Order: sequence, then C-alpha cells, then structure tokens
Amino acid sequence: SRRVLPFSSSRDQINAALMHALHEDCERWGVTITRVEIQNIIPPHEISRAMETMITEERARASKVLRADGDKQSKIIISAGMATKLVLDAEGTKQAEILKARGSAQSREVVADAEAKAIVSLRSELGESNVKAANYFTGIQSLNALRAMSAGAKPDVTLVPAAAIDMASQIMGRTKNSLSSKCQCSKV
Repeated sequence: SRRVLPFSSSRDQINAALMHALHEDCERWGVTITRVEIQNIIPPHEISRAMETMITEERARASKVLRADGDKQSKIIISAGMATKLVLDAEGTKQAEILKARGSAQSREVVADAEAKAIVSLRSELGESNVKAANYFTGIQSLNALRAMSAGAKPDVTLVPAAAIDMASQIMGRTKNSLSSKCQCSKV
C-alpha cells in the first residue's frame, strides 16, 4: 500500500509543509497556527478508481506469488517423498535378493548333504563291487537329463546312453544282452 498511497506514508511531511504555508499567511492577520493535521483526503473519482485498480493488481500479484510458492513447496515435498520411496524400494529389493540368495544357498547345502549321505549309504551297500557310487549318481543324473530333453518325444521312447546301460547291467549283475533284451532301449 506504500506504493499505492505514497502520501499516506508521508502524512507528517504533508502536515509540516501545510503548516508552514498557512503559518506565513495567517501570521499577517495575527493568528498563530500551532498544529495542522490532515485526517481525511478524498481524491477525485478517476484517482480513486486508479488506486483501486492498483490495489487489486497488487493483491492479484501477491496471490500469484503465494500460489507459485505453494506449488513449488508441494513439488519439493512430492519429489522428496518419491525419492524416499525409491530408496526404500531399492532397500527392500536388496533385502529380498539377499534372502533369496541365502535361501538358495541353504537349499543347495541341503541337497548336497543329502547326496553325500546317499553316496555314503550306497558305497556301504555296494561294498567291494567294482561299481563306484559316484558313477552310479552320474548315471542317474544323465538319465534325468535325458528324460528332460526327451520330454517332447514320444512317451514310449527313452534315450539312454550306452555307458548308463553298461553301468546298470553291472549293478544288477546281468550281461549287456540280457538287460537290452528285457527293455526296449535305444543306445545313443
């Protein structure tokens, strides 16, 4: 309002200038003026309208500034929240991956322990025969791999490596020919 009404902020200056002007004229008549105070100024209608327009524009400008500042603060808060969310999501993903890796490692340890126990048990069962337990498990794994590979083939055909047939016949104490005649296997 200081820009709009400059005279209202300098009322004392106006009062002093008016008192000085009146004092010179009134002193000739023997009147002494001790104090002058302007209480109300009624400007012309055009000036009042211009002042009102300026006040309205100033309020609109201040409103825009406040709104822009509020929007800016809102965006800052939203982006800070999004950044915090990203950090928390990344931390959660990291923890999930760590737990998944630990679970996978524990699973592999359990499987390895079970296989080791099975090898020890098989070794004691096989005793002094020429068949090694590790060869037996290698053969089983080969059969499982071939079964998975031939999953799309006809159900009555199973691919078996010749080495697996030889090993199986040694375990069962049969000759190659007697084993091959009892099952329809194709040597690969």
